[in-house]
Amino acid sequence: MLSFVVGFSDITPFVVSLLQGNFGIGDRQIVQAVIIASASNNVLKMVYTYVFGSRRTADLVAPGMIGLVVLSMIYAVIGL
Repeated sequence: MLSFVVGFSDITPFVVSLLQGNFGIGDRQIVQAVIIASASNNVLKMVYTYVFGSRRTADLVAPGMIGLVVLSMIYAVIGL
């Protein structure tokens, strides 16, 4: 859940701290956290496109971004 919330801000410090810290979690959980943060960050980028870009541009971007978010979340949940 924290990864998803962090994704709506700057994810770089979060990812760096995950990779450098010793949190007592496995590599799989770290990868899942990074992917979830990245997915929610893509949602934020899509919102930015709708707010600051033209409607046409946003409509072109939305399917790809939604696809990335869905694939990222599926990967994170399944954890292959």
